[in-house]
Amino acid sequence: MGEIVVDANVLIRYLGKEIRATKVLEKLVAEGKRILVPTIVIAEMLSYPKLTDEERMIIKGFVSNFEIIPLDFSIAEIGGMLRSKYKIKLPDAIIAATAIYYNSPLLTFNIRDFKKIKELRLISS
Repeated sequence: MGEIVVDANVLIRYLGKEIRATKVLEKLVAEGKRILVPTIVIAEMLSYPKLTDEERMIIKGFVSNFEIIPLDFSIAEIGGMLRSKYKIKLPDAIIAATAIYYNSPLLTFNIRDFKKIKELRLISS
């Protein structure tokens, strides 16, 4: 079965009906992959200031289809180490830390933000 951590940009592009994101995410679901969504990804998705109430509800309903991974002490500890070591943004550090903690690859369309993290397995499809 396996599992995969998914970055916000993949989910946002899926909701925007981008073909690449749709194909990748639907393939993972069809393969029975366990889709892990860090809570910081939800915060990123809901932080766009021009979201309507309807769009917020769509996002919340959509992400509820996946396994939501809360930020706990262990993930925070790894995230802090990654941020310090690689000088990356805190949300990216938490997303990477979640993937590392679960020993799962990270699916992202923004390789640039994560490529220097040696401990992380990336998928960009």
